[in-house]
Amino acid sequence: MDPELPDSETKDIVGMAIHHAVSQFMMPSITHIAPINTIGAFFLQFTRAQTYHPVAGSITVLAGGTPFGRRAEPDKAEEHEYYLWIERNHPNGETEIIDFGAPYWKAWAEEQGAPWEGAEPPMAVWALKDDAAESLAVYEADPGLTDAVRKAIHDAVAERDSGDVASRWEDAVNDATEYMLNYEAGARYLIEAGIAEPYGEEE
Repeated sequence: MDPELPDSETKDIVGMAIHHAVSQFMMPSITHIAPINTIGAFFLQFTRAQTYHPVAGSITVLAGGTPFGRRAEPDKAEEHEYYLWIERNHPNGETEIIDFGAPYWKAWAEEQGAPWEGAEPPMAVWALKDDAAESLAVYEADPGLTDAVRKAIHDAVAERDSGDVASRWEDAVNDATEYMLNYEAGARYLIEAGIAEPYGEEE
């Protein structure tokens, strides 16, 4: 049976944990959407024991009131002219969307000259794809770009050495996991995942 999506508090804490972890080695922004959501995908696989895949393509952000975003340009893949997010396909055919780049949407809107008139963006988009499209963002996958990105990630992990990019991803996942323990809801999330033990548990 599919696990339920986390509650709003837990989503925010996971988003904060990813932000904290990425901040240890770069200044998080939409420019760094690829490493942010790559780390996010590894964190989710580690903590939820489910398969989460990075997906590359286009995004139209709706949350600020004035739509804006990025259209994928497959011929400029090496220049990162695409958006990256995370998906998990449910057995019932629904698609779960996670995007840890959401906190940086408002600054991105300003860069694009799109007035932000809505509420502050969430720490993470974590919803079913159809629900996200109603008020947050529309995500459109590009199969070719997605395959290329997944291959690049696979190759980075396969060829890892101490100090390389894959090692930084692993360190970030560990940092995010430790950060979660600062919050009751975060600790509960890790306990339910079997990663942490309840405090004061009797043997």
